Amino acid sequence: MDEEREHFEDYLTGKPLPPDRNAEWARNIRERVAAGGYMGRVHIIDHTLTPYLQFEIDWYYAINGAAGEDVRFIFREDVPDVTYTDTWLFDDEIVIDLSYDKEGRLLYLNRNDDPERLREARTAWHEFHARSFPLADLLSMIRSEELAVPRRLPASGGSAATGAAGARKVDDDVVSTEFVLSDQGAGYPRRTVTTTATPDELDALVRTGYLVRRNLLDRATSDTLADAVLKLAEAEAERPEAESLPGKSIYIRSLLDKDAVFHPLIRLEPALSIARTLLGPQVWIDLEARLNFAGRSDVAVPWHAHLPVIPDPMPALFSHPHQIHCLIYLDHVTEREGALCLLPGSHRGGDVRLPLGDQSDRPGQVELFFEPGDAVLIHAGLWHRTVPSSADAGYRRLLLLGYVPSWLRADTGRGVPAERSLTAELARTGDAETRELLGEFQW
Repeated sequence: MDEEREHFEDYLTGKPLPPDRNAEWARNIRERVAAGGYMGRVHIIDHTLTPYLQFEIDWYYAINGAAGEDVRFIFREDVPDVTYTDTWLFDDEIVIDLSYDKEGRLLYLNRNDDPERLREARTAWHEFHARSFPLADLLSMIRSEELAVPRRLPASGGSAATGAAGARKVDDDVVSTEFVLSDQGAGYPRRTVTTTATPDELDALVRTGYLVRRNLLDRATSDTLADAVLKLAEAEAERPEAESLPGKSIYIRSLLDKDAVFHPLIRLEPALSIARTLLGPQVWIDLEARLNFAGRSDVAVPWHAHLPVIPDPMPALFSHPHQIHCLIYLDHVTEREGALCLLPGSHRGGDVRLPLGDQSDRPGQVELFFEPGDAVLIHAGLWHRTVPSSADAGYRRLLLLGYVPSWLRADTGRGVPAERSLTAELARTGDAETRELLGEFQW
């Protein structure tokens, strides 16, 4: 169809999507669903999304799904062994078969009143529907890069990263990304982020949800910060607001407000540039700590994720809350202190369900041990736990340096509050970058 071909060509060039696209059909869906009807489809797909399927998702399916259509998908290898074709089934009684030429152009619609054809169509629909998954799951797979999504290019074949767009460049395994900030009032300024993390390392963090960085801090810095954490723990342990298991462990919040010794971590590299490369150039940071006291057995943290906020099913327009948390270890973590266990890839779907307090081994888990100054960057949705400590365990002190997109707000305050806000004082005298890292942000 000429009109659709024009829309598709505009889509390939990266033109903005019209807000009223597919509005008339969406209105029809809303009316029928409101009257108690059902509208749905199952689309056969491969693991690489073609440009046209990307267009269908953005132009049609996102609008239809929001209006109430049950838009579903099935991978080609999961197609049931039944007779099927491209078919419309109305009221479970009327069969309309569609026929196409070799180029995929629609030739004709054919109403088929043969009772055997109706039986085949009903069987195919129920089998396909049972094996399919909803649009929200497909969008989740796209966001988590489980599916191959070729970059859309202009119809001329030229580069999409020209003119007002940003660009990414890789030289000698240094990744440099030029971002264009969507700030109309400031004239759409550019900001370049350069990180020494390699493309393979960045891809691994996105795919598995974690990236280990050995010797992120030198030993002298680790020791200084470990002493500061212990000092805060001893000062707060008896406070009624303390998040602690008396004599075993304590969680300490708002470190940047409580001791200036932690302030150099505001610009810790390469953690900051990795976060900015993957989350976008505008982030704010938070710093917390956990301490397990020495000589305590069976101290452990059960399976958990830091961002338990993803609903099921995932709404079509849900804003996936990506964050990167850098866990910096200030002590030796051996079998005595208990390994850190991770479930690679568990951050991607939001469908992991583990019982509260579960400490059991899980298939595919990875165990990590650390030297002072080692770190692991994790996606905040990655499931992880610690193995219980033994009676001869040493101190286990770690910092949790959180990187959060600037447009996401902080959670409600917990733990022992700071006596005075050191970050407020730092923001008053700091430059614009420092203020942004401490949370200053305007739409």
